[in-house]
Amino acid sequence: MSMNINTRHNKSQTIFMVFFSILLLSAAPETAVSGTLDTNNLPVWEKIDTQHTIIYYQCFKDLEEFNKKVNFSAPIKKSGLANSISDEIDALFKRSQQLLGMHGFVNKIKVKIFKNKQQLDDAYFRTYKKDADARAWYTHERLTVFIQLNDLHKGMLAHELAHAIIDHYMIIPPPEETAEILAGYVDIHLVESMNKSGNDKNKPDSAQGYSAK
Repeated sequence: MSMNINTRHNKSQTIFMVFFSILLLSAAPETAVSGTLDTNNLPVWEKIDTQHTIIYYQCFKDLEEFNKKVNFSAPIKKSGLANSISDEIDALFKRSQQLLGMHGFVNKIKVKIFKNKQQLDDAYFRTYKKDADARAWYTHERLTVFIQLNDLHKGMLAHELAHAIIDHYMIIPPPEETAEILAGYVDIHLVESMNKSGNDKNKPDSAQGYSAK
């Protein structure tokens, strides 16, 4: 009789622990998947240092999505993803320099990866104190490129890197219209090279005017 009581007691304990664990998991923040926010409801950033950039991201899932958008490679194990992205971004930076004929850039460009347009728009408002009118942008004062995962391709990122290269190559940054034409040149030539290679995956549009200052 005592064994039956103990058995029922143990089963009850097990059921309770399973139920309690489910409640904890459902209530816990999805830090590994969704990233975390600070007390001001702003993203908490992780980063990857490359030769020419510092890439800021919010969680590993975002890093995987970023890799798909700009690298077009097969899925990579977590241990190798950062290295793959570093190589690709540095190659993209050097290709942008080559297309512009502007070398000698020393400082690292910050690249902030936002999850979606809402996050990007919020960052735009905090920076410029007005509503967003850009799909992506570069700010000279912060040496920072702002992009978001739902609207991103390789040409767009190269376009924004080109803005940084142009502004820092010239002693006085050129007029906005001139910089936009030069950055668009980089974007278009990258698109053409991808089309010639027959790479149709995530084929970008060659739109210009992503940025706003």
